[in-house]
Amino acid sequence: EVYWTPAARPFSHKNDSSLTLAALRFGPEPHYTRLVMAFSGKPSWKLDHVKGGDIRVHLNSVNKGIPRRTRYGPVGLLAGITLSRGMYPGGLSLAVRGGWVRERIFWLSEGNRLVMDFYDYLEKDFHAGVLPRDFGKEGPPRAAVPARAPERAGVKPVPPDAGEPELSILAPPRAEASEVPPPAMTSKAVRTGRPYVRQRIPRPEAGGRMQARKTPIGVGHGDTGSATGGHDPSGVKSKKPARPNPALPAGASAEEVQLHGEILKARDLGDVDRAVSLIDRFVARFPSSPLVEKLLFMKGDLYFSALQRGRKELLRQVVSSYQKAAARFKQSARVPEAYIRMARANRLAGDIYAALGYVNVVIERFPKGPYTPRALVERAWIHMMRRAVDTASEDFMLVLREYPESPSAEEAKLGIARYFYEKGMYLEAEKRLEALEKADPRIGEKNPYYFYLKANTLLYLKRYAEARTCYYKALNLGIRAEADDMLLSHIGDTYLQQKRKEEAKKLFEFVASEFPESEGAKVARLRLAEMSSKVDGFRKLYEENRDKPIGQIAVLKIADAYYRQGQYRKAMQSLLPLVTSPVGSQIRTAAKALFSKAASREIARHYEHEEDQALVDLFQRHRDLLRTEISPGTRLKIALSLSRLGRYEEAVAHFGAVEPLELVPAERGPCFLGLARAYLALGTPEKAASILEKNLSRAPDPKQRIRMMLLLAETYRETDMHEKALALYGRLARHKRLLSGGQKAEVYFYTGKILNRLGRYEEARGFLNRAIALWEKGKEGKERFPLALKALAAGYYKEKKYGRAASVLEEAFESGLKPGAAGYWDLKYRLAKAYISMGRADRAESVLVEISEEGPPELQARVQMTLGAIRLEKALGNLSGWKDRREG
Repeated sequence: EVYWTPAARPFSHKNDSSLTLAALRFGPEPHYTRLVMAFSGKPSWKLDHVKGGDIRVHLNSVNKGIPRRTRYGPVGLLAGITLSRGMYPGGLSLAVRGGWVRERIFWLSEGNRLVMDFYDYLEKDFHAGVLPRDFGKEGPPRAAVPARAPERAGVKPVPPDAGEPELSILAPPRAEASEVPPPAMTSKAVRTGRPYVRQRIPRPEAGGRMQARKTPIGVGHGDTGSATGGHDPSGVKSKKPARPNPALPAGASAEEVQLHGEILKARDLGDVDRAVSLIDRFVARFPSSPLVEKLLFMKGDLYFSALQRGRKELLRQVVSSYQKAAARFKQSARVPEAYIRMARANRLAGDIYAALGYVNVVIERFPKGPYTPRALVERAWIHMMRRAVDTASEDFMLVLREYPESPSAEEAKLGIARYFYEKGMYLEAEKRLEALEKADPRIGEKNPYYFYLKANTLLYLKRYAEARTCYYKALNLGIRAEADDMLLSHIGDTYLQQKRKEEAKKLFEFVASEFPESEGAKVARLRLAEMSSKVDGFRKLYEENRDKPIGQIAVLKIADAYYRQGQYRKAMQSLLPLVTSPVGSQIRTAAKALFSKAASREIARHYEHEEDQALVDLFQRHRDLLRTEISPGTRLKIALSLSRLGRYEEAVAHFGAVEPLELVPAERGPCFLGLARAYLALGTPEKAASILEKNLSRAPDPKQRIRMMLLLAETYRETDMHEKALALYGRLARHKRLLSGGQKAEVYFYTGKILNRLGRYEEARGFLNRAIALWEKGKEGKERFPLALKALAAGYYKEKKYGRAASVLEEAFESGLKPGAAGYWDLKYRLAKAYISMGRADRAESVLVEISEEGPPELQARVQMTLGAIRLEKALGNLSGWKDRREG
């Protein structure tokens, strides 16, 4: 059982039996002092931290073998040890005072020994104990392997002759990581306030328990004292004199030593403010002390450590502390490390250009030193942060090429894996990560970012269970890339991607409740809102974070919900605050993209319902936002709507902004047709003809090409290019299988009209009769049927076959042509003209009178003139002289 004792709460073990204290031993060694208590059994004990940094050990069930002497010391780092009767009857208490900064307590079953180690300085920050290789042996203990873990870290006991100890990662066992969600519970971490997820750790195999030495434990190279059994009970004397502490300079005063110890203790307990205050006091009190150099750089280290744990507001203090230390001690070996840490601090705080400046100082001033590969790796991470991944890869490769044996080479390989991840080459990234783990199975323990990067890679590869396992490992080891709340949110995302909504929901709710003000909580609330069909959750999140990125994301989600429901106008309205913001960001870019998508859908809806005015109004209202954002297809719909509204000049401008090749094939024909019709309406048929001639082959759909050929023939007619029009109609007639009934009738009709104009009346009548036959059958030809009759009669009229012309027209009226039909009165007028040409003025007059009484106003002038001429002819005919002259 191995524990690091926290400063905030006690550890305890209960045992109600009455036991004997068999021995009390001390062992001072460099950097640590060991206290060993041997009992007749496993006692009930409790450890408390008391005011001033001292500790008190209560041995409630020990009531025998208590030595007569109650005070010992000083011994090593311990200023004094006091034994007294405990608060319980028959109990024993030990009060321990001294200048240590970290203590460890553990129980050795062999020999029933409770062991306490007191350390004066630890170079590396660690929160959990791991069984050292020489645990339970004679000699000085090895420092525990650095790792972040919960307050009671699960550790597998190992045999004394085993190799490097293995830290049991607090994550789901591999066998159940793929499907079964690990049971999770949270608590607060000992020092940092970090939550952790506690997992079941498999029991060690048989024979895997730690084998303690059977000989009585000795500290250092032998027992240094005993309360009983062969040693002077009047005091404790070591066989060797205590050696000087190399962490302190020779000749340091007692006050310096005491204050230095308090600084180290505050630092190791994570009390940055107190440690910094003590350093300032030390420097002011002992400005010439050899410890000042170390402490000034330590001040920067303290601020840097706090910044790494999330206190980015300390950036100024980090930089200022290191700069002052480097300026005072220019030749110090700590200067390069200070610059690297200033670079990293600026990178973590987001000031990448300042970070580049500091790291370049190291590379330029110490080009051949041991810090160069570290500086290159740090610079590569800075480039990675600014999305210059190719530049970052060059620095990583430089480290691997020039410094392959340096400790930074492994991190450079990790950076290369990140490079492939950023490039979207996730399989290659995974391959690099697997190679790293194969070369060093403990890489994740040394650099937890490995698990974080691997988790992200697996997430993109849709291997969600494996990704979740890696996220758990990163969470429990404590990475600095992202906070715990974000890691837990990522774990929730893996459940969500697997459609395991219940597990995801529980985890998101946990993050939202346990970390209410964190970014992870905001993401969790966002996911919970996504899992709901309503937008209320998004609205609440937006109201709470109006000016923050998470609030903007909530707006995006609200708009997206409206968009998926088909409420495009509401989606656009929701996005207006984002798309009109002057500040550019990825969120604003996404908002503009969604805004244009919603606008395009709303424009398409208006176009399908022929709500042209509403469509144009929508575009004009958001013209500045949509001018460069809408798709070519949407712009085409705007142009076509403008054409249907008769706003041809504006339509031509929009048609001109559309690149036909960017349109889907089905939209190209309407684009060419719409532009040509706009030119025709503007009175420029030659431009219309040019558009159609150039793009006739670019319309992939045969039916679209037919429409373009029909319109091209019309432009030829408008410009009196009748031969070209006739040839084009001939081509169309040869592909009559592709023509609809109405299109065939149109081809026959205009062919007949052109032939009439060319004097080829017999051929013309053949085509006109075909058109009449088709239009008589179909509903779409009712309005054009009179035009064919008119053209047919016109051919007879030009041949001076007035009777045949009149017969055609009479047949039309007899077949049911009514006054409401298009061209009815025009045909009546032509019938009257045919009667006049036949010399049947009476019949002509009757028809003309009918037209004058019921016909449209535009015919009245011609009718009255013709009718007046007939009546004048009649009046003159009644005069004998006129009649004689005519007969003569």
